[in-house]
This record gives sequence, C-alpha cells and structure tokens, in this order.
Amino acid sequence: MRNIIFCLGAILNVAAVVSAQAGKVGLAWSLGNDPSLKNFVTSKVSAIHTWSPSKPAGSDSLGLEFVPMLWGTTQISDFVNLVKPGYAKSAMGFNEPDQVAQSNLDPNLAAAYWNQYLQPLKAQGYNLLSPAVSSSPSGKVWLQKFLNACSGCSIDAIALHWYGSDPQAFISYVEGFHSSFGKNLWVTEFGYQDFSGAAPNQEQVTNFIDIVTAWMDSTTYVSKYFAIGLNPQGTGPTQLMNSSKQPTALGLDYLT
Repeated sequence: MRNIIFCLGAILNVAAVVSAQAGKVGLAWSLGNDPSLKNFVTSKVSAIHTWSPSKPAGSDSLGLEFVPMLWGTTQISDFVNLVKPGYAKSAMGFNEPDQVAQSNLDPNLAAAYWNQYLQPLKAQGYNLLSPAVSSSPSGKVWLQKFLNACSGCSIDAIALHWYGSDPQAFISYVEGFHSSFGKNLWVTEFGYQDFSGAAPNQEQVTNFIDIVTAWMDSTTYVSKYFAIGLNPQGTGPTQLMNSSKQPTALGLDYLT
C-alpha cells in the first residue's frame, strides 16, 4: 500500500508540473527586479517578457520562461550582450515597428536588423518570434512587408498586439492573423480599451478577459498570451495589480 501511495503521489506531482508547463498565461512585466513578481505566479503562468532583453531576478527560480525582446535600435547593445546560448528558449523581434511612437522601423531595415541580430540565435537553439505589430490597420500591412523582405528568415511564431472592447472582434482578429500567416501565435500584449472614450465597468472588463482567455486556452495555435495591467500606479477596472503590488480581483481572474 505504501508503494502504491508513493507512486500515486509521484504521478500527481508530475501531473502538476505538466499542467504548469502547459499554461499559456504570460506576464507583461515592467517592474524590473521587483520581488512582487512572486505574487503573480500560479500554475497557469508560464512565461514573462519585459519589452527588453533584461531578465527579472527570480524569474528562473519561479519557473517562468523569459522571452527577451529586441525592442528597437536603442536596445541593440544590451540585446547582444545578454542574449547568449542558454539565456532563454525564445527571443522576440521589435515592438510595434509600424508605430512612430514605438520602435518605428521600415520593414526592409527591420529585416536587415533581424538577419544581423536575431537570425544567428536560431543556430543557438532559439525559437524566434516575429516583430510584435500593433492592432492598427498598419500593423498587419507592415508585418507582411517585413516577411516579404525577410523571406529567408527563420520565424517560428507570429507575435501580435490587440486592444479593444469587443471579445468577438479580438477573436476574429487573431483568427485572421493565423489564416494570413499560418503560424502559431503569441499575443504579447492585449487589453480592454474603449476607443470611444467611455469608461468601462468591472463587469465589462472581466467578461472580456474571461471570453478571450477561454478562447485562447482552447485554441491550439495560440501558444502564449500576455494581458496588460501589471502597474501599481494604474487605476481603474483594467488593472491586474493594485497599489500594494498584489493581484486585483481581475488579476486573480486572469492568473487562475
């Protein structure tokens, strides 16, 4: 009986590890080495990115897959110095290069930077994620131009962002990206935003998060997703973190 109990316990432990590894929930983290990171790790949370190549202290010991990003030209030196064999499993291209206020890169120039700084990582065993374009109409157009210019590049998955208030519009948008590019997707930023300027209530935001995350969890080609809202200075119903750096009710809903 003791052996049976021991074996059953081992099986349950393995199942728990597999469940944690299989989680799609990611943390879009901008708080550097803040120790509050541990407050946001659950069995569903499997990955973290920081819009940079800098890995938060403790992320490895917490079991999180860190995904370094080459945000834009201002981070090239840090990216080259940090992203070495074994530093991470995946690396991501530029942040909203279709937007003037973000990395703002011409698709052809971005392809040249990709070949110089990201493509060599493939030989080091890295999974390479495309530049993460915005959800404005320019985003998808930019990505197609980039892929045309970078036809020999190794791109294992497509990264994308989306902001809005209609969960069905989110689903249609993500489905459209998969239909257009035929690769697995990482939604590396998403959040509730009413572009009419109307202030949402908590029920609206929670309903949005519940619908889109349930859909992504059940959609095999969505590998990871990262909600926005981990900001202790933020206010309102879209926040995942409160001023004490603990999960809000929405944060707990997202994380669990």
